[in-house]
Amino acid sequence: MNELNVKLQGKDQFAHDMYTNVRAFKSKLVLFSRQMSNKSFAHFPTLAVQKEAARNAKKYCKSLDDLHREFCRRFCDFEKIDKSLQLVSCPLSQDPESAPQELQLELIDLQSDSVSKEKFKSLKLNDFYASLNETAFPNLRRTAQKMLVLFGSTYVWLKTTRRMYWWVVYWWVVYWWVVYCWVVYCWVVYCWVVYCWVVHWWVVYCWVVYCWVVYCWVVYCWVVYCLVVYWWVVYCWVVYWWVVYCWVVYGWVVY
Repeated sequence: MNELNVKLQGKDQFAHDMYTNVRAFKSKLVLFSRQMSNKSFAHFPTLAVQKEAARNAKKYCKSLDDLHREFCRRFCDFEKIDKSLQLVSCPLSQDPESAPQELQLELIDLQSDSVSKEKFKSLKLNDFYASLNETAFPNLRRTAQKMLVLFGSTYVWLKTTRRMYWWVVYWWVVYWWVVYCWVVYCWVVYCWVVYCWVVHWWVVYCWVVYCWVVYCWVVYCWVVYCLVVYWWVVYCWVVYWWVVYCWVVYGWVVY
């Protein structure tokens, strides 16, 4: 199923390519169911080593048959256009008598043209039909256009949706990145303002403290200076009067 899912995806796939893969998968389901009914697990190596595999073979067959019926039901519309798909995908190998009447003569002309055969081998299928002469092969070109554009709009829609999804994701990421950058920017600016405010008041505080210390130091020095001068004056005054006293006493004693 995973392999089939991968094969049905991708660019430049036409309806006949996808239906070929589906038809091959349906044939594989029939083969698997028939082999399991005979208790053969050649294509299921993991299941072959299980002890309960042979005992549950009928259950596995039923699951495969149910899956095959579901595929047939879901792709029953393709069986109606299977011949048209084969005619468009391999026009050179188709029997003109089994083709629709309006395509028989054009198909004979195409199969008889060696140049068209070389183009079919060298060009892509859509380029090949685009290169056909519109006057000589009008019905064949019209049929090819109908078959080749099947699911084309679905692929375009899926591709567009996927692009829109990634575009939305891209702008969502850009939006939140811008929001994140703006928040970070505001946070940095806020922190810078707070930092400057703190630094400013710290400088003011330090300046005030410095001025206060200088003021106190000046006052202290002035007080010390005044005290020194005061005590120096007192000392000189005491010494002066002591000298006068001693001189008077000395004079009195001599007298």
